[in-house]
Amino acid sequence: MAKTALIMGVIGGVGSDVAKRLIAEGWTVIGSVRSAEQVEEARADIPGIQHVVPIDLANADLVGAALSPVLSAAEGLDAVILAAGICPFGPLETTPLSEMRRAVEINAVGAVAVYQATIDYLRRSKGHLVVVTSVSGKVAVPFVGHYCASKFALEALCDVMRRENRDSEIKVVVIEPGGMKSRMVDLQLRQIRERKAALSAEERARYGHMYDTHEYAVSDRNKGLGPPEECADMILKVLSLEAPETRYTVGEPAAYMCSLPLKLTDKEIDEVTSSNRVWELT
Repeated sequence: MAKTALIMGVIGGVGSDVAKRLIAEGWTVIGSVRSAEQVEEARADIPGIQHVVPIDLANADLVGAALSPVLSAAEGLDAVILAAGICPFGPLETTPLSEMRRAVEINAVGAVAVYQATIDYLRRSKGHLVVVTSVSGKVAVPFVGHYCASKFALEALCDVMRRENRDSEIKVVVIEPGGMKSRMVDLQLRQIRERKAALSAEERARYGHMYDTHEYAVSDRNKGLGPPEECADMILKVLSLEAPETRYTVGEPAAYMCSLPLKLTDKEIDEVTSSNRVWELT
């Protein structure tokens, strides 16, 4: 019997690559997209995908009801890959609180909603729950505070999921990539240039250097941006393991960033994250 995977966030980047490779290996794949308008896009991009379900993780209370029909009809569920997420940016002083609520709802609360909807299936299959977090869940970087807060929360939630299932054979695994070239990054580059152009003189004097640094971080000039295929490689490796580790970093830049809290003081990390060097490494 073919194995079945649910991939949350199946359009573009990591989710799309994992879906295509699992289908090629004979898996049945169910994928989620953010809106109904993206369903046909996903079907065209991923030939052979079994179901594409429109689910907006910003409405986490509705996730269970949206997933229930397709999961009930599936012949079991062997893996859940949570690759969906957003990355708001901007100084904490000026970025709307609504963006923080949205980031936490999608990146953290939405993850719990998916967990609640799928945990019984994974318990029966002794399957894998693979969650893509970020190095920003280990080191808080200026200008992406809302994103960091949501990813720190997600890291903690994954620890709780793993520990609450300690007596089962469910594999809860965290994947920690650094910066990846993706559609989200391309969108950020356009948005940051638009916002820079609209800064007041006071905002430019106070935060202009952060906008410049972040623009560099998501541009092609930053050679530290890895291809999403590297993260997909790691996910496929994890799915092949009966006893995976709890966490895997993806690439040397991510390994470097995740090591900082273990070897540097807070003040030393302040220096690293306040320089352009952090973006050359992530």
